[in-house]
Amino acid sequence: MFYYKPKEETFADVVNSNRELAQFFDLTDIDFEQMSKRDLKTLVQDRIESTALLIVDPQVRYAKKDDINFGTDETEEVSDNIVEIVPAFKEAGAKAVFVGNLLDDEPDEYSDTHKIKWEAFDFSVYKTTASGFKRDSSHRDPNSRLKNLFDEAGIKRFSTGGFDTSRCAGTTAIDGKQDHGYKVNFVRDATANGKRAGMSTGVALHSLEKDYGIYAHDSSEILDYIAHLKKAVENHPDNPIESKPTFTENILAFLK
Repeated sequence: MFYYKPKEETFADVVNSNRELAQFFDLTDIDFEQMSKRDLKTLVQDRIESTALLIVDPQVRYAKKDDINFGTDETEEVSDNIVEIVPAFKEAGAKAVFVGNLLDDEPDEYSDTHKIKWEAFDFSVYKTTASGFKRDSSHRDPNSRLKNLFDEAGIKRFSTGGFDTSRCAGTTAIDGKQDHGYKVNFVRDATANGKRAGMSTGVALHSLEKDYGIYAHDSSEILDYIAHLKKAVENHPDNPIESKPTFTENILAFLK
């Protein structure tokens, strides 16, 4: 009796399963079949370790749905999500970066009363304008604190979360991509618009994709992609050239 043995998912299969994430992790146009397992493992490790989860302006007022100016049911839910998403990205091997706003006039915006703790992040920086990559509203600063941090930490791409999607988080993502050439996407369940944003989160994310090519993904989608990349590396042959079956071996395997 013939028993069908499912084909193991190759590394190329995993890469090609999500075009946007393949581009985000710089995994396109690479001949993986010619790479050894060691080289492929080094490549994947580099891509993950040079990735950051960037959470912008997670003020405590967004975590309270009854806040009269900012909080909503959605922002409160997203604040809860961020608490869980940060350690999940760190466990996957990425870095987590907290970006706060120095212009906040509320003293407890990032205090111990907040459910999102800046101590949970690998790095924290503060900004004085909407974008983390600008020194002030009229001058683009190539040496902003955030840019310097990315350079020192070797960060080449970042997944964006925080508030508001269409304002501070969005402008930071746009400037990171357009001014500095980072690969950028959004974490759909880690971002939201508050009461003053003027549009829904969905509309904001759609505009970022349509106008700037910045795609949104659920955190589980990004983390699953990373996990499948790691698993596919382990299934990759140690030396793909030597392990490639000959014509005779293929015939014998077929006859079995």
